[in-house]
Amino acid sequence: MASEMINKVLAAEKAAADREAEARNKAADKVSAAEAEAKASLEQASAAAAEEKEKILAEAAKRAEEIYAKSRADSAQEQEDLKTLMDSKRDAAVSAVIHHIIPS
Repeated sequence: MASEMINKVLAAEKAAADREAEARNKAADKVSAAEAEAKASLEQASAAAAEEKEKILAEAAKRAEEIYAKSRADSAQEQEDLKTLMDSKRDAAVSAVIHHIIPS
């Protein structure tokens, strides 16, 4: 009878140990699954962020080129305006020299 009780206690302890091991394995599986899901989410978010960054950089480069092109055009126009002004002033200066310094 005592040995029967000891065997029942040992069987109960073994069953408890088996259930505990099973619970640990399930918990480890859940942790692994959660880590894999978190890693996948992070990779997806990183890919989306990288794509968004490329879009922003492309837009910034396009805008910078537009600004640079406008600046070049404005500078070319200013240069042309200054050349026109210089030509008119030179003509006026030559005319003044001819009329005032060189007597007719």
